[in-house]
Amino acid sequence: MAEYRRRKTGSDTWHWCRNCHLDPKSDYDTRDKRPDYDLCNHCKAKEKNNDCRT
Repeated sequence: MAEYRRRKTGSDTWHWCRNCHLDPKSDYDTRDKRPDYDLCNHCKAKEKNNDCRT
């Protein structure tokens, strides 16, 4: 199961691909359920291309 993360300050975008260059590495909020909004376009593209590491 993927973990969704976003920076605590300065961003509302949720990331789930650990190989996304924008995925926060520290100071982030998490959730287990996929959000319905503010999903990272880079993570979406990686997921579509089967290149998303969770």
